[in-house]
Amino acid sequence: MSQYDFGTIDPNVKSGTQLALDLNQWRDALHTGHAGAARPSYVQPGMIWIKQVSSTVWQVMLATATTDVPLGTVDPTTSEVLNGQRQAGYGQCVFGFTSATVCTLLPRNGNLLTINGVPRPIPAAGVTLASSAMGADNTTYFVYAYWTGSAIALEVSTTTHATDTATGMRVKSGDATRTLVGMVRRAIGATFQDSTTIRYVRSWFNEGGIIAAAFHAPGTGITVNLGPYVELDSNTRVYMLTWGNAFEYLIGGSNVAGTPAANLVACAGVSMDSVNQGWNNQTIWYSSQLASVGTSIQGQIAHAEGLHYFGITGGVSTSSFVTAINGTMWIQIGTVRK
Repeated sequence: MSQYDFGTIDPNVKSGTQLALDLNQWRDALHTGHAGAARPSYVQPGMIWIKQVSSTVWQVMLATATTDVPLGTVDPTTSEVLNGQRQAGYGQCVFGFTSATVCTLLPRNGNLLTINGVPRPIPAAGVTLASSAMGADNTTYFVYAYWTGSAIALEVSTTTHATDTATGMRVKSGDATRTLVGMVRRAIGATFQDSTTIRYVRSWFNEGGIIAAAFHAPGTGITVNLGPYVELDSNTRVYMLTWGNAFEYLIGGSNVAGTPAANLVACAGVSMDSVNQGWNNQTIWYSSQLASVGTSIQGQIAHAEGLHYFGITGGVSTSSFVTAINGTMWIQIGTVRK
């Protein structure tokens, strides 16, 4: 592979032997697509040449008067097109909980996943990730898919993701060979966890949203104190991994029974990470009567990507407090992807 230009031939100077040498070198350059690490010095507008970026990445370039336009990229070792006409990104899959020790990437609405610019097939049985791949308890990891050379495999990393400008896919920041497919959090004992109250497995692709809910059963007592909204019961929480391109809606309510010293105003709200959110409900609680504070609904809330927990908040307007022997509380958290 070479680049060569014999310049202008002067028949009065050039010998037959020299001409043969020039033509042989020009033939080699022509047959190898003028391949080289840099733009040929003799390039002309309209010329197509091969830029050898590395041993596994070649770019097909179309020369203009001032620059070169990439037409596509190939891997000469595998004869695969890395982008160009196959540059569209595919995410025909869903990552989900299988058991406490296994999560699986399965085909969904097709079976292709773009990895490093190349659509790779996902087997019908899926690609599994063992919980032992996670390093430390109470740690959140992103799940990335990569191509081993013969199959798709999964790995976890705390490194965040970014957009690959070549394909538009979300990839591991700084490493386009790793395509984002999910997010997990290691529970105590090196396990995956996905339940009504704890959502520690999320999929990047084909996940419209999830719901988590918790309920505080009657008869265990709820204490409502004076002052601003505070979380009423840390045991009535839901835990969820959230994506940065999603928004959460919070719905919560409470019924409390007791004997306040005087009429008062009772309030209920919903919190995220112990911070009360807006749109709270309130009701007048008359002495010795059941109070139904009702439902508090909170729409889109700002949050960082990762782990969050949600709970029920409350407060009363007087200095007295009420122990609600038959109180109930409930909370439902939903997430919708943008």
